[in-house]
Amino acid sequence: MAGGDIKESYYQNGSLSFEMFDTKTGHLIWTGGDKKDFTNSDDIQKMITASVKKIFKKPIKAKKAK
Repeated sequence: MAGGDIKESYYQNGSLSFEMFDTKTGHLIWTGGDKKDFTNSDDIQKMITASVKKIFKKPIKAKKAK
């Protein structure tokens, strides 16, 4: 490529998930999660904090036991 600039970037996909269980029955009652693409130069801790806030911003609705 004449006069062009080639840059190499590595992108990764990260997932963060939470599962809550009823301590008496052991049944799963709630799940929440988020997925993000990131590069090595991103502030990972800042991304994790933002994802946690996003996940728990929504009201938690417990799943009914079967």
